[in-house]
Amino acid sequence: MRTGRRILGAAITAMVAAGVMASAATPAVAGYQGANGKIAFSSDRGAGLDFEIWTTDATGDNPTQVTNNAVNDYSPSFGPNGQKVAFVRESDSAGYGDIWTMTPTGGSVERLTSSTAYDDTPAIGPSGARIAFTRYTEAGSGDIWIMNIDGTGLTRLTDTRSLESDPVFAPDGATIAFTCTADRREICTMNVDGGGRTQLTDCAERDCVAPDYSPSGGKIAFAGYCLKDEPCEGSAEIWTISPNGNNKTRLTPVGGWAEYPHFSPDASKIGFSSGGRPQDIGILRVSDGSITTLAATGDDWGSDWQPA
Repeated sequence: MRTGRRILGAAITAMVAAGVMASAATPAVAGYQGANGKIAFSSDRGAGLDFEIWTTDATGDNPTQVTNNAVNDYSPSFGPNGQKVAFVRESDSAGYGDIWTMTPTGGSVERLTSSTAYDDTPAIGPSGARIAFTRYTEAGSGDIWIMNIDGTGLTRLTDTRSLESDPVFAPDGATIAFTCTADRREICTMNVDGGGRTQLTDCAERDCVAPDYSPSGGKIAFAGYCLKDEPCEGSAEIWTISPNGNNKTRLTPVGGWAEYPHFSPDASKIGFSSGGRPQDIGILRVSDGSITTLAATGDDWGSDWQPA
């Protein structure tokens, strides 16, 4: 979930008022093995005031606008071969979100869902055949759903009165990590059929959200948002944990603002949304913890890395 972020669309605003969401529009990403290709992200740097999908080289060079319309497009998520992108498009004046797919250059655009709920955070599975996503309702809940890559076979995986969101597939396709609700937001896993739910984190003074598997499946990155009145209040950091719940490690400093992590296809880097508003795309080098920021001319956030 996008903690402390602007809300995209009137429908999400209504859900926040109903207590459905602590934040909005977390990108759901999946780290698939390969060479490091382009980085896709959402930005308002174009001629309009809405958010569109852009791509850039990993150095920040050659920024290219991929979508161009009068509504918000965001949460890009590459498939395993890098040739399909799932994303969210706000579909009408009410701001309801639906899941769409396209090529990385913006071709073959296809709408997969059409709902009066808010469909968000798509993630394409490792076979390229299925998409998991979050469906928020105004009744006060969010749940994980799955469907075929053409929008058929829609199946609900979680059914709770709380908030489950941000699904991402393990590289072997057998498990989904997601943001779950216990006493606070935590990282959970479940089998791809919805069974075998396991809570991995116990984040105490933080809400832990937005998981992403490393390309090998040996680590899960996530964001930790420090809660109000805690000593670290106002901080958001990138963390990793093993899929068995061990080896929880903070990667970015307390006191900064880093969210929505995604592994590079070669696992050497983690991209993330950096800073306040407007945001930039940050790149963390895993080997030494050094951080660089891609040059931005707008509010850039919610990125994913193309396997090439």
